[in-house]
Amino acid sequence: MTVVQNYHEIRLAQIAFVSNRDGNDEIYLMNADGSHPTRLTYHSACDDLPVWSPDGSMLAFVSERGGSQELYLLDISRSDLLQLTHLGGSVAQVVWSPTGDRIAFDAWLDNHSHIYVMSLRDTVPTLLTPIDKDDYSPIWSPDGKRLAFVSQRDGNAEIYVMYGDGYFQRNLTRHPANDIEPAWSPGW
Repeated sequence: MTVVQNYHEIRLAQIAFVSNRDGNDEIYLMNADGSHPTRLTYHSACDDLPVWSPDGSMLAFVSERGGSQELYLLDISRSDLLQLTHLGGSVAQVVWSPTGDRIAFDAWLDNHSHIYVMSLRDTVPTLLTPIDKDDYSPIWSPDGKRLAFVSQRDGNAEIYVMYGDGYFQRNLTRHPANDIEPAWSPGW
């Protein structure tokens, strides 16, 4: 008989999803076998794009509760809900750092898409990319030190990389075709 030492090993795998089964888009949770679907959010506004924290204790998601599409954080065990952004724009593409202490996201503001990062310690969004260019689709490196992303600052979509604090932004693809959807290999 094997003794399980880690709480996460004994907990059933769960799937967060969006459904309009109760009249509008809400976040739900179910076991991986489809059993016990449970509604997590209750609001007349659209709740969308749930993303698990690396330790599985929280969900970041986007909601239109305040009239603009902002980032929210839901602590699953305590049902605590916290609005993380007040940008007045349209937040999308939310990604957790591998250590779970930071969130990167893109937001559409002032007719451009920008990349932000936020520490969960102070929950202040920091703009990482130029305000007059379109930068989007951030993805953390497995070591949590860098972000790959898409930028149109060169006239077409290119893959860029930068440190998690926004420094040393550089174009990796330099090709006239559109290059999108970066994904890091595991363990790099």
